[in-house]
Amino acid sequence: MDNKLIEAAKNYRLTVLEKKSEHYERELDKIRQSLAQLSQEAVLRSALKKPELALPVLEVPKEISYRPANGKKQRNRTTHVVAQRWAFWRKQYEAGMTVSMIAKAWDCDHATVCNARRCGWKPSIRGQRRGFLVKSC
Repeated sequence: MDNKLIEAAKNYRLTVLEKKSEHYERELDKIRQSLAQLSQEAVLRSALKKPELALPVLEVPKEISYRPANGKKQRNRTTHVVAQRWAFWRKQYEAGMTVSMIAKAWDCDHATVCNARRCGWKPSIRGQRRGFLVKSC
């Protein structure tokens, strides 16, 4: 009689384990299908990805390049030099380059280029922005 009870318990446990394994197999199949679908979508996305625009390599003229102060007198911040620099920036901006791209090419902060754009790409002589001669940008 003990053998019959042991056999019944074994059979019960086996059927429970088989049901659980079937359940896990179904879940694994769902996961495999979703992974296959995701990989197909990734392949499609990479195939449909827009080609990146080839931007020209910028050669920054040394005479008008942006150089921050190192304790010495700067010769690249005169109105004439700044006007030339901002003219270059304007051409680059109108050619489709972003403010950040221009700033990286010229090795300056993007806020510097934003300021030039805000002022209409035309620098002012010192004092003009303070309201003496012209309204502020």
